[in-house]
Amino acid sequence: MSAPLPPGWISQFDPSSGRYFFVHTPTGQTTWTDPRGPLPAPYVPPAQVVVQQAPPPPVYVQSAPPVYVQPAPAVVYQQPSTVIVESGPVYGAPVFGAGAGVAAGLAGGLVLGSLLDPW
Repeated sequence: MSAPLPPGWISQFDPSSGRYFFVHTPTGQTTWTDPRGPLPAPYVPPAQVVVQQAPPPPVYVQSAPPVYVQPAPAVVYQQPSTVIVESGPVYGAPVFGAGAGVAAGLAGGLVLGSLLDPW
């Protein structure tokens, strides 16, 4: 160590251990501990710090599937109406009814059948 010892201190070499010990002359105290305190740590230049910025995370664009909306069917409310037809008797048109129509159909079928069947 190159710094001088504090006032009142001397250093002595011990040949049996190969080390120096220290004597405080006013008190006669001896010690293996250097009275100058611990040696300062040697200067070590700070490590070069390299900061690498991570690339930004990828951006994923996700679109929603199209939504098809079918319009609701139109509902039309119609008030029931009453139709009243007033008419009098119809003149000049024969009125036979359903029975007459059936009879005419049978008669026509017989005539047609006799024409087609010679026997």
